[in-house]
Amino acid sequence: MNDEDITFDWKKLPKQDFFIWDRSRIKMWVGGRGSTKTSSAVFSMMTMMRDPAYVGARFVVLAPVMKQMKRGPMDKFDEILGPTGMILNSVNGHEPRREMVNDIVTYFYNVGPHGEGIEAVGRGPENVVVYIDEAAQTPE
Repeated sequence: MNDEDITFDWKKLPKQDFFIWDRSRIKMWVGGRGSTKTSSAVFSMMTMMRDPAYVGARFVVLAPVMKQMKRGPMDKFDEILGPTGMILNSVNGHEPRREMVNDIVTYFYNVGPHGEGIEAVGRGPENVVVYIDEAAQTPE
């Protein structure tokens, strides 16, 4: 299946469309349960992955603990992008990642309640997109 066979209706909320296409350096979505925060973040990453400007980019998804990651952003990532064929290889386990089209790799890390996992993210220009899930629970 190619992504031309799939249609997404991402206008559940009016601000969702703006968030998905916004290319600001920093953007944030604050909302309650069911306000499409996670799916909007994944859709936003999907639009970037299809953009030639992001070929070879590294994306990072962070969550306070891995249990939240696996039941939240990682599940939503696979649910949305899996059927499109954009995920070429899935690696689970200790250091999960998704190898994507256009030589893009998305890494999934937990940062722990005291920030102990943040060293895995590293610094520098390699990580182009950093998505922080449940930022209010993530240590400063």
